[in-house]
Amino acid sequence: MLNKAFRTQNIDTLFGFRNIIRDIQHKLTQLQREQTSSHMSVYRVQLMSFDEVNRLRNSVGELVSMNSFLSTSPDRRIADFLLDSTGSDNTMAHVIFNIEVDPRVINAKPFADISSHSQFPNEKEVLFMAGCVFRLVDIGQEENRVHLIHLILASDDDHNLKELLASKKAKLGTSTNLFTLGVLLTEMGQLHSAEKYLIQHMKENSDENVSVHAADYYKELGNICFDRGEYELSLSICNKALVTGERTLQPTDPRIGHAHFGMGLAYLTMNDFERALASLNTALNIYKQSYGENHERVALSL
Repeated sequence: MLNKAFRTQNIDTLFGFRNIIRDIQHKLTQLQREQTSSHMSVYRVQLMSFDEVNRLRNSVGELVSMNSFLSTSPDRRIADFLLDSTGSDNTMAHVIFNIEVDPRVINAKPFADISSHSQFPNEKEVLFMAGCVFRLVDIGQEENRVHLIHLILASDDDHNLKELLASKKAKLGTSTNLFTLGVLLTEMGQLHSAEKYLIQHMKENSDENVSVHAADYYKELGNICFDRGEYELSLSICNKALVTGERTLQPTDPRIGHAHFGMGLAYLTMNDFERALASLNTALNIYKQSYGENHERVALSL
């Protein structure tokens, strides 16, 4: 159920199982510390669409993230046995992942041998935490038309990944709560879930009307309405973000700029060009004072 929820991005199910997911991560981290570190090569069998395989083929050399738990075994014979049990479905590609783990890799998602906790200890199962990132090395094809995909576990300190994570952390801040979840869901286009969790977060913070963060909440709700094409409602909510922000923030705080920017986009879409220009210019001036001339926010407001 969890893996299906990860694959389909069923946020409500994942949120309901968040404590179990956290416990699994904690247990994998604990087991990993207790186990001897050595170079490891493990295998996983999976049926994939041919389109998925082709997309991976075009990503050789790049980082790929697995959005579910990965059950693997160091015994290739087990992989071959599981492959035989998948049958002869010609509409799907038969894939064997060969995953290499260098013990020197640090700051990666946890993984561990869970044989002692498994119903099938003879499989020597090695479980990787959901969200592990790998470097895609190569995709080959064996004589039986099985695709062999070679992956190497990557560190979160990998240059490309580190820049991406740093950018996300800079945008979202260090806290992890329903607000940051709502922001991420908005970026993913899951607007209904984003709205639900943002509203829930606001309800759970009884002082939101006087909080310095209230402007953030309203601005994100305004973004959701804009993405849904509800421009008048987006304008109204962004205006509420502005009014709330002006009570609690400095005039040059970028969050004031965000509210003006959101209002400007709504005015522009509604063909109210005079007000759009005024709002966007106000946002631009605030961004220049807050970030300097060479920030992406300044470029977006030009």
